Amino acid sequence: AKAAKKKAKKQDQRNPSTVEAAKAKNPKAFTFNSVNKALKGERRKLDHDVRRQRLPTKQRTATPSTVSDKTPPVIVSVVGPPGVGKTTVIQSMIKYYSRHSIADPTGPITIVSGKNRRLTFFECKNDLNSMIDCAKVSDLVLLVIDGHFGFEMETFEFLNVLQVHGFPKIMGVLTHLDLFKTGKQQRKAKKTLKQRFSVEVYPGAKLFYFSGLINGQYPRMQVQNLGRFISVMKFKPLKWQNSHPYFIADRMEDLTHPQKIQDDDTTDRKIVLYGYLRGTRLKPGSKVHIPGCDDFWLEEVTELGDPCPLPSASEVRRSLSEKQRQLYAPFSNVSNIAIDKDATYIELEEHKMVFTKKDGEDIEDDDQLAVGEKMVRNLQTQEQTVDEKLDDSKISLFSHSTPISSRQRRPMNFSEEIDTGDQEDDSDSESDLEMDNGDEFKRSAPRDLFRVDDSDSNEESDDEDVKDTEDRSWFDNVAALYKGKGKNLMEIVYGERAVDSRDANSDDDGELLRLVNDKQNEHSVFVDTIDSSLYCPTSEEWTNWEESEMMEKLKDRFSGAAWFEDVDESLINDSDEEVYGDFEDLEAAEGDEQMKDENDDEESDEEDDSEGDEESAQMKRLKAKEALKAKFNAEYDDENDSNYLEDLQAQTEKQIRLNEEEFAQDDPVLRAQLLGYECGTYIRIQLSGIPCEFVENFDPKLPLVVGGLLPNEHNLGFVQTRVKRHRWHRKILKNNDPIIISMGWRRFQTLPLYSLADDSMRHRMLKYTPEHMHCYATFYGPVTPPNTGFIGFQHLRNNVSTFRVAITGVVLEVDQSFQIVKKLKLTGNPFKTYKNTAFIRGMFNSELEVAKFQGAAVRTVSGIRGQIKKPLKVPGTFRATFEDKVLMSDIVFLRTWYPVHAQKFYNPVTSLLDSEWTGMRTVFQLRKDKQLRVPVNQDSLYKPVEREARKFNPLRIPKALEKELPFAAKPKRLQKKEKLERPVLIGYGNKEERQVNHLLQQLGTVKNEKIRKQKEKREKDYAKRQKVVQAEKEKREERTKASRKRVFRLQGIEKERAAKKRKY
Repeated sequence: AKAAKKKAKKQDQRNPSTVEAAKAKNPKAFTFNSVNKALKGERRKLDHDVRRQRLPTKQRTATPSTVSDKTPPVIVSVVGPPGVGKTTVIQSMIKYYSRHSIADPTGPITIVSGKNRRLTFFECKNDLNSMIDCAKVSDLVLLVIDGHFGFEMETFEFLNVLQVHGFPKIMGVLTHLDLFKTGKQQRKAKKTLKQRFSVEVYPGAKLFYFSGLINGQYPRMQVQNLGRFISVMKFKPLKWQNSHPYFIADRMEDLTHPQKIQDDDTTDRKIVLYGYLRGTRLKPGSKVHIPGCDDFWLEEVTELGDPCPLPSASEVRRSLSEKQRQLYAPFSNVSNIAIDKDATYIELEEHKMVFTKKDGEDIEDDDQLAVGEKMVRNLQTQEQTVDEKLDDSKISLFSHSTPISSRQRRPMNFSEEIDTGDQEDDSDSESDLEMDNGDEFKRSAPRDLFRVDDSDSNEESDDEDVKDTEDRSWFDNVAALYKGKGKNLMEIVYGERAVDSRDANSDDDGELLRLVNDKQNEHSVFVDTIDSSLYCPTSEEWTNWEESEMMEKLKDRFSGAAWFEDVDESLINDSDEEVYGDFEDLEAAEGDEQMKDENDDEESDEEDDSEGDEESAQMKRLKAKEALKAKFNAEYDDENDSNYLEDLQAQTEKQIRLNEEEFAQDDPVLRAQLLGYECGTYIRIQLSGIPCEFVENFDPKLPLVVGGLLPNEHNLGFVQTRVKRHRWHRKILKNNDPIIISMGWRRFQTLPLYSLADDSMRHRMLKYTPEHMHCYATFYGPVTPPNTGFIGFQHLRNNVSTFRVAITGVVLEVDQSFQIVKKLKLTGNPFKTYKNTAFIRGMFNSELEVAKFQGAAVRTVSGIRGQIKKPLKVPGTFRATFEDKVLMSDIVFLRTWYPVHAQKFYNPVTSLLDSEWTGMRTVFQLRKDKQLRVPVNQDSLYKPVEREARKFNPLRIPKALEKELPFAAKPKRLQKKEKLERPVLIGYGNKEERQVNHLLQQLGTVKNEKIRKQKEKREKDYAKRQKVVQAEKEKREERTKASRKRVFRLQGIEKERAAKKRKY
């Protein structure tokens, strides 16, 4: 009852009418106490709203959130360490959506999950290359975690890879929760893992709990909970995916000729890849990159039918039927039918082959086989295809006509009249054509028999017409008979035997053409009036103008229709009435009004004006009114009502609509050639020059991603980035050590050059990366747009226990070269000094070097600054001036900056060609593998420095300067007073003093001896007492031990008695 009251009170507080009533009753309770606090709160709220706003991203692709016919399936990557249950999660999800069971899910598996959504599941192996590829193309990531073990290193490595490549939607799945012995341990583990998962992903990240297996799959309710979240999830287009076309291949075929492979098994291959296109449009002839292989040019791109289409909206009612739950998994051998652009392949298992002749089977008599089995085996033993047989076949339309092959098509021409005399002359060659005037001309003959094909007639030569004049005589007879009425065309075309056979109901076993039924001939009633050689519309094709739809279409043919789509409909009005109420057209001149009235009076006299002039005048008036309306709205509408973001979104939508309208009427093939293939299309691409290792080492369990490259991403150059060593990587990174970088679609190995920018924006080279701060890295690699994230690794091995992510960074700039310098100190010694001048040697080797550094600033160890002036006659020596006198023992040094260039090293990672790809090793790895020691330079070792103590001359201040100095700064020249030491003589007094001293000494000796004896006696007494105490302690322990033993014995006897009593 208390909870119900509290709930009712909360609902009452949320009711707007209740709140308004309370405000009216006590308005002071709902006002603010402080104006400043209220103003700050309002500002904070507005700032928060502005921060949440984002500029509308140009929608280049159809994301899974934008439902349309061209929406590609959502890529759901199931990622996790080995042994956490990734395969079981995929099997459970497929069973939930498609009602199918897959024993070994391999490669992409596409299913229809709802009315407007499809899902493509892919299991990511515990391989760093697979993790990187899945992170680049995934729309949703299911991060599977062993709840009993906890987080593993691979999970955090994959999260770091996701962060630099766009960070798609992530949901966690905890498995193996049934291994906990108590519920308390399970709840504690859930709480800890969920808290850590929210910290690593984002606050409030969804985490699902799977525990227990039923028939090898997770419980249905747990899987259904995950499936419902996936079905309602919305996705935003990632930056890289929204600017590049890509697809993950679900089929791969090798089209290389077998003879080439037999001649040379290392020859390059020609392959085709299939998949759903995602991202932007893919233009034919563009360049693509296969991560783990190389760059290739597209030879051919073909659009195929969707193998797993979405159900139509009219067919789906409340939920999907069993027929609509389609599944497409070519690599998992689920679908036995593979559709290509020009062929269809059906794969049957051996135990299901019933009609095919098996190996070792010998059947002597074919009569033993069934009719269907015999027909299939005859088709399989044919040496020619159906197309080849059709090309070689011939057919005779009439009994005495020359056979016609598929390669010789003869045109018919009825335009010219044929004399009856020619018909009589050719009657001998066609004596079998009997003409019966009593038979009626029927319309049962096919219309295409008399149709003329202009394209084929143009291909025939004049020589063939002259050669076959005799064979064309039957055409002339048919044309002549057609002019007369009452002729029996059935007898003329099919012969007398065909007419008789219709009455006898006999089968024409040897004839290709058979007579149609008489029921079809009943509809031919206009034979004598309609030319059957021409097209005759049927009743279904007739237009019924009494229908309302047909009348609306007919109205569009007249001038009253809305022809001007870009003009507001409210402005379409022939009269100049006020459209906006009291709005008055102030810009219209009075002269225009008079001209308008005169034109209205003279309309009856000018009926012969052209209709085009009226339309153009009407168009001008409509345009003028629309411009005037827009001007009025711009002046008097409230400016606060307009939203900048909404305006940008409207402009974007308008541009998209204009693009669609521009190419809406074009042919799909032409539109694909101009704009490229649209996102969501199932395409087939053909690539050549593929290394043979790609086909030989092909593994369908690895993601095969094909990413399109923009025109500016084909070249290589120097890339300047901002990087930071990962805080979990155990070592700092050394300059020019090889590192594997994943940037864009590519994975490659390069040699980075680290640097820092000082206050003068000079990039100084670093030997090692900083410990806890960013630095610059310059390396040679593919040209990539700025603000593109990347991640670096020192190796890709899986048999390591340390964190493999070395660096993360972002691209800043791309150029042919960058200026990076390192510090170089040149030292020299003076060999002649003057007041402010010194001659220096040992710093340069020639006069040319001195001339290059003329005017440079130098410095001594003691801090005296100077400048290089001119070279001397001796090579390498020069004169320099200083601000003070330089000693002969001073060392003069010159600070210079030496340019350093990054090395041109680019080694793509070919993990699809070689699964054990290693790449270049670091210097540390080389020394470790070859068991070499680090070379030691003796000059670089620290040695004890032995310097002679230098004696400097005392400071001498001139008398004139000393007088001007203040008293505190004047030197104090006071003479030191001699210290008088007072002698202390002991024992050299008079006789009485000596006697007193001797007595005191004796008394002291007696006292000390007495104290010594007392101390020795105390020590002896203490030792004797300790012996007595120790003996008593030992006796007490023996008595205690005996008493305990007696007690324990009695307790044991009591227990035995109690046990015997219970037993009996």
